[in-house]
Amino acid sequence: MFKLYARFIKEKIVKKNTDFENLTVEEYTTPSPIFVKADASITTVMKEMQKREIRHLPVVNGEGMAIGVISERDLASVSTFAFKADLKAEDVMTPDPITVNYHASLLDSAFLMAENKIGSLIVNNDEGNIYGIFTSTDAINALIEVLRGDVGEDIPHIHDY
Repeated sequence: MFKLYARFIKEKIVKKNTDFENLTVEEYTTPSPIFVKADASITTVMKEMQKREIRHLPVVNGEGMAIGVISERDLASVSTFAFKADLKAEDVMTPDPITVNYHASLLDSAFLMAENKIGSLIVNNDEGNIYGIFTSTDAINALIEVLRGDVGEDIPHIHDY
């Protein structure tokens, strides 16, 4: 089913004469994401995600390298713990998050998310530090721009409505 859908999208893009292969993930990444250190309390993580209205939060080590990501689903799995105040980000995070360089192809990045059934990718700069986060919402925004033929134009993103 996924391959059929991908072929349909690619055919639409070709009809619009969009050079999709040259679009990079950087163009659609939410830059400078909020992140937490591994020893942050779960209470802090929950408050930060609610305050910022985000569904994914990178977890970094002392050098600023992504070592994990916490999703709303991860938090839901610990919400019934009686002693959740004692839990740290590193206890709940999904370790070893999938990352891409910000020069990576948008198409390859979207396929990577679909193949791994994940809702976000950590996007790193050339030094390996976090540049931003590319989410399924960012992928949908990119798809809308491509299908409309608005690539390269400054149009509002879905989360701006």
